[in-house]
Amino acid sequence: MSRERFGSFLAFTAAFAGLAGFVFWGTWSLDMVPVMPDCRTNYPAFAVYVGEWLRNWVRTGLFAPDDLKIFLGSPWFWQELQYALAGYAAALGVAYYCRGRGFARPVAYGAGLLLAFSGYWFSLFSAGHLGWFRWMTYGVFAFGLADRAVRRGKLKNWLLLGATVAWANFYQPDLWLLFTLLTGVYVLYKTFVEWRTRPAGFWPSWLKGAAVALIAFLAILAPGIENMRGSKAEREAQIASGQTVSPAAAANADARWIFVTNWSLPPAETAEFLLPGIHGDTSCPLTLSIGPRYGTGVKPYTGALGRAIDADRGNYRQHSLYVGFLTCLLAALALVVGWRRDRRELAFFAAAALLCYLLSLGRNFEPLYRLVFALPVGDSIRCPVKWHHLTEFALVILAANGLEYIFERLK
Repeated sequence: MSRERFGSFLAFTAAFAGLAGFVFWGTWSLDMVPVMPDCRTNYPAFAVYVGEWLRNWVRTGLFAPDDLKIFLGSPWFWQELQYALAGYAAALGVAYYCRGRGFARPVAYGAGLLLAFSGYWFSLFSAGHLGWFRWMTYGVFAFGLADRAVRRGKLKNWLLLGATVAWANFYQPDLWLLFTLLTGVYVLYKTFVEWRTRPAGFWPSWLKGAAVALIAFLAILAPGIENMRGSKAEREAQIASGQTVSPAAAANADARWIFVTNWSLPPAETAEFLLPGIHGDTSCPLTLSIGPRYGTGVKPYTGALGRAIDADRGNYRQHSLYVGFLTCLLAALALVVGWRRDRRELAFFAAAALLCYLLSLGRNFEPLYRLVFALPVGDSIRCPVKWHHLTEFALVILAANGLEYIFERLK
Protein backbone atom coordinates (compact mmCIF):
# COMPACT_ATOMS: atom_id res chain seq x y z
CA MET A 1 0.00 0.00 0.00
CA SER A 2 1.41 3.37 -1.01
CA ARG A 3 1.95 6.12 1.52
CA GLU A 4 -0.88 8.16 -0.02
CA ARG A 5 -3.36 5.28 0.15
CA PHE A 6 -2.38 4.43 3.70
CA GLY A 7 -2.58 8.06 4.79
CA SER A 8 -6.07 8.47 3.31
CA PHE A 9 -7.25 5.25 4.96
CA LEU A 10 -5.77 6.29 8.31
CA ALA A 11 -7.40 9.74 8.13
CA PHE A 12 -10.76 8.19 7.31
CA THR A 13 -10.46 5.68 10.16
CA ALA A 14 -9.52 8.43 12.62
CA ALA A 15 -12.49 10.56 11.49
CA PHE A 16 -14.87 7.63 11.86
CA ALA A 17 -13.49 6.72 15.28
CA GLY A 18 -13.90 10.30 16.47
CA LEU A 19 -17.51 10.49 15.29
CA ALA A 20 -18.42 7.06 16.69
CA GLY A 21 -16.77 7.98 19.99
CA PHE A 22 -18.89 11.10 20.16
CA VAL A 23 -22.11 9.15 19.48
CA PHE A 24 -21.41 6.53 22.16
CA TRP A 25 -19.70 8.86 24.62
CA GLY A 26 -20.46 7.87 28.19
CA THR A 27 -21.41 4.27 27.44
CA TRP A 28 -18.03 2.68 26.68
CA SER A 29 -17.39 1.68 30.32
CA LEU A 30 -18.15 -1.92 31.30
CA ASP A 31 -20.81 -0.95 33.84
CA MET A 32 -23.00 0.94 31.36
CA VAL A 33 -24.66 0.29 28.01
CA PRO A 34 -26.97 2.37 25.80
CA VAL A 35 -30.72 1.97 26.17
CA MET A 36 -31.53 -0.71 23.58
CA PRO A 37 -35.05 -2.11 24.13
CA ASP A 38 -34.81 -4.68 21.32
CA CYS A 39 -31.28 -5.93 21.98
CA ARG A 40 -29.79 -8.16 24.63
CA THR A 41 -27.72 -6.12 27.09
CA ASN A 42 -26.84 -8.74 29.72
CA TYR A 43 -24.77 -11.86 29.19
CA PRO A 44 -23.61 -14.93 31.12
CA ALA A 45 -19.97 -15.61 31.94
CA PHE A 46 -17.73 -15.58 28.88
CA ALA A 47 -17.18 -19.35 28.82
CA VAL A 48 -20.93 -19.97 29.00
CA TYR A 49 -21.54 -17.44 26.24
CA VAL A 50 -19.00 -19.13 23.95
CA GLY A 51 -20.70 -22.45 24.64
CA GLU A 52 -24.06 -20.97 23.64
CA TRP A 53 -22.54 -19.62 20.44
CA LEU A 54 -20.94 -22.97 19.53
CA ARG A 55 -24.17 -24.91 20.16
CA ASN A 56 -26.13 -22.49 18.02
CA TRP A 57 -23.52 -22.74 15.25
CA VAL A 58 -23.67 -26.55 15.26
CA ARG A 59 -27.48 -26.52 15.38
CA THR A 60 -28.11 -23.98 12.62
CA GLY A 61 -24.91 -23.94 10.56
CA LEU A 62 -25.12 -20.14 10.41
CA PHE A 63 -21.72 -18.50 10.27
CA ALA A 64 -20.55 -15.15 8.94
CA PRO A 65 -17.07 -13.62 9.27
CA ASP A 66 -18.16 -11.02 11.83
CA ASP A 67 -19.08 -13.88 14.21
CA LEU A 68 -15.38 -14.01 14.99
CA LYS A 69 -15.80 -10.93 17.18
CA ILE A 70 -16.69 -13.39 19.92
CA PHE A 71 -12.96 -13.98 20.34
CA LEU A 72 -12.54 -10.36 21.45
CA GLY A 73 -13.75 -11.52 24.83
CA SER A 74 -16.91 -10.96 26.82
CA PRO A 75 -19.71 -9.17 24.93
CA TRP A 76 -19.42 -6.44 27.53
CA PHE A 77 -16.30 -5.38 25.67
CA TRP A 78 -18.01 -5.03 22.32
CA GLN A 79 -21.68 -4.24 23.05
CA GLU A 80 -21.38 -0.77 21.51
CA LEU A 81 -18.36 -1.66 19.39
CA GLN A 82 -20.35 -4.07 17.20
CA TYR A 83 -22.65 -1.23 16.13
CA ALA A 84 -19.72 1.08 15.45
CA LEU A 85 -17.84 -1.58 13.47
CA ALA A 86 -20.92 -2.27 11.34
CA GLY A 87 -21.13 1.43 10.47
CA TYR A 88 -17.41 1.38 9.68
CA ALA A 89 -17.92 -1.57 7.31
CA ALA A 90 -20.81 0.22 5.61
CA ALA A 91 -18.65 3.31 5.11
CA LEU A 92 -15.89 1.16 3.62
CA GLY A 93 -18.48 -0.45 1.33
CA VAL A 94 -19.42 2.96 -0.09
CA ALA A 95 -15.75 3.91 -0.45
CA TYR A 96 -15.12 0.61 -2.26
CA TYR A 97 -17.93 1.34 -4.72
CA CYS A 98 -16.74 4.92 -5.29
CA ARG A 99 -13.14 3.91 -5.90
CA GLY A 100 -14.36 1.38 -8.46
CA ARG A 101 -16.12 4.22 -10.25
CA GLY A 102 -12.88 6.24 -10.32
CA PHE A 103 -13.70 8.77 -7.59
CA ALA A 104 -10.87 10.39 -5.64
CA ARG A 105 -10.04 8.86 -2.26
CA PRO A 106 -11.18 11.87 -0.20
CA VAL A 107 -14.50 11.77 -2.06
CA ALA A 108 -14.91 8.01 -1.58
CA TYR A 109 -14.17 8.12 2.14
CA GLY A 110 -16.25 11.27 2.60
CA ALA A 111 -19.26 9.59 1.00
CA GLY A 112 -18.70 6.60 3.27
CA LEU A 113 -18.93 8.84 6.33
CA LEU A 114 -22.11 10.43 4.99
CA LEU A 115 -23.77 7.02 4.81
CA ALA A 116 -22.40 5.59 8.06
CA PHE A 117 -23.90 8.39 10.16
CA SER A 118 -27.03 9.01 8.11
CA GLY A 119 -30.05 9.30 10.40
CA TYR A 120 -32.23 6.25 9.84
CA TRP A 121 -29.21 4.22 8.79
CA PHE A 122 -27.32 4.63 12.08
CA SER A 123 -29.77 5.82 14.72
CA LEU A 124 -31.50 2.42 14.90
CA PHE A 125 -28.78 1.39 17.35
CA SER A 126 -30.97 3.24 19.90
CA ALA A 127 -33.69 0.64 19.36
CA GLY A 128 -31.18 -2.21 19.42
CA HIS A 129 -31.91 -3.45 15.89
CA LEU A 130 -28.70 -5.43 15.70
CA GLY A 131 -29.87 -7.47 12.71
CA TRP A 132 -29.85 -4.34 10.58
CA PHE A 133 -26.28 -3.58 11.59
CA ARG A 134 -25.23 -7.14 10.87
CA TRP A 135 -26.72 -6.69 7.38
CA MET A 136 -24.85 -3.45 6.66
CA THR A 137 -21.55 -5.16 7.54
CA TYR A 138 -21.83 -7.04 4.23
CA GLY A 139 -24.68 -5.72 2.11
CA VAL A 140 -23.18 -2.38 1.07
CA PHE A 141 -20.14 -4.09 -0.47
CA ALA A 142 -22.44 -5.89 -2.90
CA PHE A 143 -22.83 -2.77 -5.04
CA GLY A 144 -19.10 -2.22 -5.51
CA LEU A 145 -18.62 -5.91 -6.21
CA ALA A 146 -21.51 -5.95 -8.70
CA ASP A 147 -20.05 -2.96 -10.54
CA ARG A 148 -16.63 -4.60 -10.79
CA ALA A 149 -17.97 -8.06 -11.59
CA VAL A 150 -20.08 -6.96 -14.55
CA ARG A 151 -17.55 -4.48 -15.96
CA ARG A 152 -14.38 -6.51 -15.48
CA GLY A 153 -15.70 -10.08 -15.48
CA LYS A 154 -13.29 -11.32 -12.79
CA LEU A 155 -14.52 -14.48 -11.08
CA LYS A 156 -13.26 -13.37 -7.66
CA ASN A 157 -15.64 -10.41 -7.77
CA TRP A 158 -18.56 -12.62 -8.77
CA LEU A 159 -17.64 -15.08 -5.99
CA LEU A 160 -17.50 -12.34 -3.34
CA LEU A 161 -20.73 -10.84 -4.64
CA GLY A 162 -22.60 -14.09 -4.05
CA ALA A 163 -20.96 -14.53 -0.64
CA THR A 164 -21.67 -11.03 0.69
CA VAL A 165 -25.32 -11.12 -0.36
CA ALA A 166 -25.73 -14.50 1.35
CA TRP A 167 -23.96 -13.46 4.57
CA ALA A 168 -26.17 -10.37 4.77
CA ASN A 169 -29.26 -12.60 4.89
CA PHE A 170 -28.68 -14.30 8.23
CA TYR A 171 -29.88 -11.57 10.55
CA GLN A 172 -32.41 -9.22 8.91
CA PRO A 173 -34.45 -11.14 6.29
CA ASP A 174 -36.90 -8.35 5.43
CA LEU A 175 -34.35 -5.59 4.82
CA TRP A 176 -32.09 -8.16 3.17
CA LEU A 177 -34.88 -8.91 0.71
CA LEU A 178 -35.35 -5.22 -0.16
CA PHE A 179 -31.65 -4.56 -0.68
CA THR A 180 -31.13 -7.84 -2.54
CA LEU A 181 -33.90 -6.77 -4.90
CA LEU A 182 -32.14 -3.43 -5.46
CA THR A 183 -28.80 -5.21 -5.93
CA GLY A 184 -30.34 -7.59 -8.46
CA VAL A 185 -31.89 -4.75 -10.45
CA TYR A 186 -28.53 -2.97 -10.36
CA VAL A 187 -26.76 -6.07 -11.73
CA LEU A 188 -29.29 -6.34 -14.56
CA TYR A 189 -28.97 -2.64 -15.33
CA LYS A 190 -25.17 -2.83 -15.40
CA THR A 191 -25.39 -5.92 -17.57
CA PHE A 192 -27.55 -4.13 -20.12
CA VAL A 193 -25.24 -1.08 -20.17
CA GLU A 194 -22.06 -3.13 -20.54
CA TRP A 195 -23.55 -5.43 -23.17
CA ARG A 196 -24.56 -2.43 -25.25
CA THR A 197 -21.03 -0.95 -25.10
CA ARG A 198 -19.06 -4.18 -25.71
CA PRO A 199 -21.30 -6.93 -27.10
CA ALA A 200 -18.47 -9.09 -28.50
CA GLY A 201 -17.61 -11.93 -26.08
CA PHE A 202 -19.61 -10.39 -23.23
CA TRP A 203 -22.09 -13.16 -22.52
CA PRO A 204 -19.75 -16.17 -22.04
CA SER A 205 -17.79 -14.28 -19.36
CA TRP A 206 -20.98 -12.95 -17.76
CA LEU A 207 -22.68 -16.33 -17.61
CA LYS A 208 -19.61 -17.97 -16.08
CA GLY A 209 -19.35 -15.27 -13.42
CA ALA A 210 -23.07 -15.30 -12.64
CA ALA A 211 -22.92 -19.09 -12.19
CA VAL A 212 -20.04 -18.72 -9.70
CA ALA A 213 -21.97 -16.04 -7.79
CA LEU A 214 -25.10 -18.20 -7.68
CA ILE A 215 -23.22 -21.27 -6.43
CA ALA A 216 -21.52 -19.26 -3.66
CA PHE A 217 -24.84 -17.64 -2.76
CA LEU A 218 -26.75 -20.91 -2.47
CA ALA A 219 -23.95 -22.74 -0.63
CA ILE A 220 -23.72 -20.06 2.08
CA LEU A 221 -27.44 -19.30 2.21
CA ALA A 222 -28.59 -22.91 2.66
CA PRO A 223 -28.37 -22.91 6.49
CA GLY A 224 -30.25 -19.60 6.60
CA ILE A 225 -33.35 -20.90 4.82
CA GLU A 226 -34.73 -22.34 8.04
CA ASN A 227 -34.08 -19.00 9.73
CA MET A 228 -36.13 -17.28 7.03
CA ARG A 229 -38.98 -19.74 7.58
CA GLY A 230 -38.84 -19.01 11.30
CA SER A 231 -39.04 -15.27 10.63
CA LYS A 232 -42.06 -15.84 8.40
CA ALA A 233 -43.77 -17.96 11.07
CA GLU A 234 -43.05 -15.33 13.73
CA ARG A 235 -44.54 -12.62 11.56
CA GLU A 236 -47.70 -14.69 10.97
CA ALA A 237 -48.03 -15.16 14.74
CA GLN A 238 -47.72 -11.40 15.28
CA ILE A 239 -50.46 -10.72 12.77
CA ALA A 240 -52.72 -13.43 14.19
CA SER A 241 -52.37 -12.01 17.71
CA GLY A 242 -53.20 -8.51 16.54
CA GLN A 243 -49.85 -7.13 17.72
CA THR A 244 -49.49 -3.40 16.98
CA VAL A 245 -53.08 -3.41 15.68
CA SER A 246 -55.97 -2.11 17.77
CA PRO A 247 -58.64 -4.69 18.78
CA ALA A 248 -61.13 -3.00 16.48
CA ALA A 249 -58.76 -3.19 13.54
CA ALA A 250 -57.78 -6.78 14.33
CA ALA A 251 -61.38 -7.84 13.71
CA ASN A 252 -61.40 -6.01 10.41
CA ALA A 253 -60.66 -7.67 7.08
CA ASP A 254 -57.88 -5.12 6.55
CA ALA A 255 -56.05 -6.05 9.77
CA ARG A 256 -53.10 -7.46 7.83
CA TRP A 257 -52.85 -4.32 5.70
CA ILE A 258 -52.95 -2.14 8.82
CA PHE A 259 -50.32 -4.28 10.55
CA VAL A 260 -47.95 -4.22 7.58
CA THR A 261 -48.32 -0.52 6.80
CA ASN A 262 -47.86 0.83 10.32
CA TRP A 263 -44.83 3.11 10.29
CA SER A 264 -45.68 4.52 6.87
CA LEU A 265 -43.80 7.77 6.26
CA PRO A 266 -46.12 10.83 6.38
CA PRO A 267 -45.21 13.10 3.42
CA ALA A 268 -44.92 16.15 5.69
CA GLU A 269 -42.12 14.47 7.66
CA THR A 270 -39.92 14.45 4.55
CA ALA A 271 -38.71 17.79 5.94
CA GLU A 272 -36.72 15.79 8.51
CA PHE A 273 -34.46 14.59 5.70
CA LEU A 274 -32.94 18.09 5.89
CA LEU A 275 -33.76 19.29 9.42
CA PRO A 276 -32.95 16.91 12.30
CA GLY A 277 -35.34 16.51 15.20
CA ILE A 278 -37.98 18.95 14.00
CA HIS A 279 -40.65 16.77 15.66
CA GLY A 280 -38.47 15.54 18.53
CA ASP A 281 -36.19 12.53 18.88
CA THR A 282 -37.83 9.42 20.30
CA SER A 283 -40.92 7.97 21.97
CA CYS A 284 -38.96 5.34 23.93
CA PRO A 285 -39.96 5.78 27.59
CA LEU A 286 -36.67 4.32 28.83
CA THR A 287 -34.62 6.85 26.87
CA LEU A 288 -36.84 9.75 27.87
CA SER A 289 -36.81 8.77 31.55
CA ILE A 290 -33.02 8.82 31.90
CA GLY A 291 -32.46 11.81 29.59
CA PRO A 292 -32.83 14.51 32.26
CA ARG A 293 -30.58 12.59 34.66
CA TYR A 294 -27.65 12.53 32.21
CA GLY A 295 -28.37 15.78 30.40
CA THR A 296 -28.72 14.19 26.98
CA GLY A 297 -31.16 16.79 25.67
CA VAL A 298 -33.36 14.08 24.12
CA LYS A 299 -36.80 15.45 23.22
CA PRO A 300 -40.08 13.48 23.03
CA TYR A 301 -41.22 12.68 19.51
CA THR A 302 -44.44 14.49 18.55
CA GLY A 303 -44.70 13.65 14.84
CA ALA A 304 -47.06 11.39 12.92
CA LEU A 305 -44.70 8.53 11.97
CA GLY A 306 -44.99 5.26 13.87
CA ARG A 307 -47.62 3.21 15.63
CA ALA A 308 -50.26 5.11 17.58
CA ILE A 309 -49.96 4.42 21.33
CA ASP A 310 -52.65 6.65 22.80
CA ALA A 311 -53.94 10.19 22.46
CA ASP A 312 -51.67 11.53 25.22
CA ARG A 313 -48.36 10.07 24.10
CA GLY A 314 -48.69 10.22 20.30
CA ASN A 315 -46.93 7.74 17.99
CA TYR A 316 -44.12 5.39 18.91
CA ARG A 317 -40.79 5.94 17.13
CA GLN A 318 -37.18 5.23 18.11
CA HIS A 319 -35.11 6.55 15.22
CA SER A 320 -34.27 9.58 13.09
CA LEU A 321 -35.08 10.26 9.44
CA TYR A 322 -32.31 12.82 9.01
CA VAL A 323 -30.48 12.12 5.75
CA GLY A 324 -28.25 15.15 6.12
CA PHE A 325 -28.49 18.66 4.75
CA LEU A 326 -25.05 18.30 3.14
CA THR A 327 -25.94 14.92 1.62
CA CYS A 328 -29.16 16.25 0.07
CA LEU A 329 -27.39 19.38 -1.21
CA LEU A 330 -24.61 17.35 -2.85
CA ALA A 331 -27.15 14.93 -4.35
CA ALA A 332 -29.05 17.85 -5.87
CA LEU A 333 -25.79 19.27 -7.21
CA ALA A 334 -25.00 15.95 -8.89
CA LEU A 335 -28.36 15.94 -10.64
CA VAL A 336 -28.01 19.54 -11.77
CA VAL A 337 -24.42 19.57 -13.04
CA GLY A 338 -23.13 16.02 -13.02
CA TRP A 339 -25.13 14.24 -15.71
CA ARG A 340 -22.37 14.37 -18.29
CA ARG A 341 -19.80 12.61 -16.14
CA ASP A 342 -21.63 9.39 -15.25
CA ARG A 343 -25.17 9.85 -16.48
CA ARG A 344 -26.15 6.17 -16.60
CA GLU A 345 -25.09 5.58 -13.00
CA LEU A 346 -26.72 8.81 -11.86
CA ALA A 347 -29.95 7.92 -13.65
CA PHE A 348 -30.14 4.56 -11.89
CA PHE A 349 -29.63 5.89 -8.37
CA ALA A 350 -31.86 8.93 -8.97
CA ALA A 351 -34.67 6.60 -10.06
CA ALA A 352 -33.97 4.29 -7.10
CA ALA A 353 -34.08 7.20 -4.63
CA LEU A 354 -37.41 8.44 -5.99
CA LEU A 355 -39.08 5.03 -6.19
CA CYS A 356 -37.92 3.94 -2.73
CA TYR A 357 -39.08 7.24 -1.26
CA LEU A 358 -42.55 6.72 -2.74
CA LEU A 359 -42.64 3.17 -1.38
CA SER A 360 -41.62 4.41 2.08
CA LEU A 361 -44.86 6.42 2.13
CA GLY A 362 -46.73 3.10 2.39
CA ARG A 363 -50.43 3.59 3.03
CA ASN A 364 -49.94 7.34 2.48
CA PHE A 365 -49.33 6.50 -1.19
CA GLU A 366 -51.68 3.56 -1.27
CA PRO A 367 -52.07 2.92 -5.00
CA LEU A 368 -48.37 2.08 -5.34
CA TYR A 369 -47.93 0.23 -2.06
CA ARG A 370 -50.95 -1.95 -2.75
CA LEU A 371 -48.88 -3.45 -5.58
CA VAL A 372 -46.07 -4.27 -3.11
CA PHE A 373 -48.60 -5.70 -0.67
CA ALA A 374 -49.95 -7.98 -3.43
CA LEU A 375 -46.54 -9.60 -4.06
CA PRO A 376 -45.92 -13.11 -2.63
CA VAL A 377 -44.06 -11.84 0.48
CA GLY A 378 -45.16 -8.21 0.31
CA ASP A 379 -47.88 -8.76 2.91
CA SER A 380 -45.29 -9.91 5.47
CA ILE A 381 -42.82 -7.00 5.31
CA ARG A 382 -44.00 -4.48 7.85
CA CYS A 383 -43.04 -0.82 8.27
CA PRO A 384 -42.88 0.75 4.79
CA VAL A 385 -40.49 3.36 6.19
CA LYS A 386 -37.83 0.62 5.89
CA TRP A 387 -37.63 1.61 2.23
CA HIS A 388 -36.08 4.84 3.48
CA HIS A 389 -32.87 2.89 4.12
CA LEU A 390 -32.64 2.37 0.36
CA THR A 391 -33.45 6.02 -0.27
CA GLU A 392 -30.61 7.07 2.04
CA PHE A 393 -28.18 4.78 0.25
CA ALA A 394 -29.16 6.05 -3.21
CA LEU A 395 -28.94 9.68 -2.07
CA VAL A 396 -25.43 9.11 -0.67
CA ILE A 397 -24.28 7.66 -4.01
CA LEU A 398 -25.70 10.74 -5.74
CA ALA A 399 -23.98 12.94 -3.13
CA ALA A 400 -20.67 11.20 -3.89
CA ASN A 401 -21.06 12.34 -7.50
CA GLY A 402 -21.72 15.89 -6.36
CA LEU A 403 -18.70 15.79 -4.07
CA GLU A 404 -16.55 14.48 -6.90
CA TYR A 405 -17.68 17.37 -9.09
CA ILE A 406 -16.60 19.88 -6.41
CA PHE A 407 -13.31 18.05 -5.86
CA GLU A 408 -12.49 18.20 -9.58
CA ARG A 409 -13.29 21.93 -9.72
CA LEU A 410 -11.09 22.60 -6.68
CA LYS A 411 -8.19 20.73 -8.26
